[in-house]
Amino acid sequence: DDEETPKLEQPSFRRALEAPPSQMLALLAEASTELMSRAAKLLAIGESVGPEDPDVAKFRDRGHAATRADMLDVARALKRAGVLRKGRSAERAADIMYALVASESGYLRLVDQRGWSDQAYARVLEQALAGALGR
Repeated sequence: DDEETPKLEQPSFRRALEAPPSQMLALLAEASTELMSRAAKLLAIGESVGPEDPDVAKFRDRGHAATRADMLDVARALKRAGVLRKGRSAERAADIMYALVASESGYLRLVDQRGWSDQAYARVLEQALAGALGR
């Protein structure tokens, strides 16, 4: 992303974290979808080139670490709001979100390859998050 603002300070992610608990996962899915609509192809290039190019690998690895840290902050907010199922740790929730929310390949397969709309993708992402994280 070319914005200097950290992800969790951007308006779409702030709305998700400050929303009533019943709306948090839907807004998180929408924020992620909006980000992927802009960045998924570039992220996919970084993933494919990273193992072969040490310079790209540094950026990719730094991006992975920052995204995982963001997901831990989101997971902690979800836990405080009572969105996570009983016994689900913020650490485990962050891992799940890191795999689902930050998956450029999932986005590209469904939206670019299969022709899904961003809205359809966001709803399925919300459902996947609710099933994996929610009560």
